[in-house]
Amino acid sequence: MEAIVRILVDNRVGMVREPYLARHGLAVVVEVPSEDFAVLFDTGPSTDVLRHNLEVAGMDPEFDAIVISHEHWDHTGGLEAVSGGRVIEPGGGEVDLLDGVIVATETFEGTYDGEVMPERSLVVGDLALVGCCHFELGELLEGYEPRRVLGGLHLMDQPRERLDRVVETLREHGVRRVYACHCTGIRESAYLADRVGGEPGYVPLAVRVEL
Repeated sequence: MEAIVRILVDNRVGMVREPYLARHGLAVVVEVPSEDFAVLFDTGPSTDVLRHNLEVAGMDPEFDAIVISHEHWDHTGGLEAVSGGRVIEPGGGEVDLLDGVIVATETFEGTYDGEVMPERSLVVGDLALVGCCHFELGELLEGYEPRRVLGGLHLMDQPRERLDRVVETLREHGVRRVYACHCTGIRESAYLADRVGGEPGYVPLAVRVEL
């Protein structure tokens, strides 16, 4: 059984290929063709952008589940463009979406501008999807032991010392490849990929995962 994970909306970290639209935000589609199963992780900043990029990708706007990492506008703005299964918001415990191989993680307690920011991730086999990582990355890596990480890591314009601490955390937990995008920054994404493995994330990057 194989999952195909595609970055569908992002704000031009790495490269956005026309005619996809680039906007500040994140949306990632997870498809398991053999099970006719699809999950959307975050919805980008607006219905127009998400609807447009779904059409360009030839994807149906109906999903078995929609997982929201956290409640910022650039991750929730496109919600009304999609339909189907349950919407899993931050808050509460782990949710099994497909036979234990696709899991909405427990809610981690992060912070943003000095206030509490609950945030979930989505684990697909050995790949962890991250919205903005307002929480401690090590909590996710220790609890779920992914070997690959895709998404926003909130590292844009951070000093080299901060990047090196993230590299050390990733290596300590056995992460082999990083596809950083959204709030990570272009320079920072390239730095992580160079030292850990992987590449900067871009639309429509596709990662295949054996489940």
